[in-house]
Amino acid sequence: MDRTLSPRFPIRLVMGLALATAALPAAAAARIACGDVLPPGTTVVLTQDVGSCDGGDWALAVDGAVLDLNGHTFSCADTDGDGAVPDGIVLFGRGAVLRNGTVRGCYANVFLAGRGGHLVEDVVSTGAAEDGVHVQPRSNRSRIQRTTSNANADDGFELRGSRNRVEGCVADDNGEDGIDVAEGARNTVVSSAAARNVQSGIDVGAPATRVLANTVRDNGGFGIEVRSRRNRVLGNTASGSGGGPDIVSRRCRGNRFRDNVVAAPGVCVR
Repeated sequence: MDRTLSPRFPIRLVMGLALATAALPAAAAARIACGDVLPPGTTVVLTQDVGSCDGGDWALAVDGAVLDLNGHTFSCADTDGDGAVPDGIVLFGRGAVLRNGTVRGCYANVFLAGRGGHLVEDVVSTGAAEDGVHVQPRSNRSRIQRTTSNANADDGFELRGSRNRVEGCVADDNGEDGIDVAEGARNTVVSSAAARNVQSGIDVGAPATRVLANTVRDNGGFGIEVRSRRNRVLGNTASGSGGGPDIVSRRCRGNRFRDNVVAAPGVCVR
């Protein structure tokens, strides 16, 4: 989805972060509640699931802090019956970390904003009303690794910042693209898999993207769709694409395609 500014991440959230940060001590307790903000310098390890977050702009904001879900699940639910849920875990500021657990049922389950440099690893994002993992414009140089994003209503992963890296991830059964590199530049998608997504497995709309050694199969659109220039699409395996060719580009010239294996060849990759 074209979401340059989240309707649930307005200016008042930025102001709210500064106010709410004072509510938690530097050594925050492991028991956290919906709507909390983890301030810079805090490391939190969950000891139990956090469920049914609703209301407000976010379920939890991690402002340059570290959140270890410790194998637990963080979830949203429409408890007030207004037909809406908040964004899930918002990584804000710079260098926030989210790892090791499941985020379920929020608007965008994992939302990367602020100055970037964040790390998301070993997370399962499922059942979001929009994207499983969403990176805002100008939120750059983050790493998303060993993360699974499946059964979300929109994209599994949507990147709108620059120089972000998706590595060793899985994007299955999402309502639009598996991995959508929509904006920014110089992003990398490497050693990841995308299967059974309604649209394309990997959709590249941003320039200077590197798509390296990924496996895509059985997607409703194309396996890998390239709509921009100066991209490198190297060493990927693609098959079973409902849109026709497994790897397709509007511009063969200006992009580099090499060592890809496809079941259904196209103009740029035979």
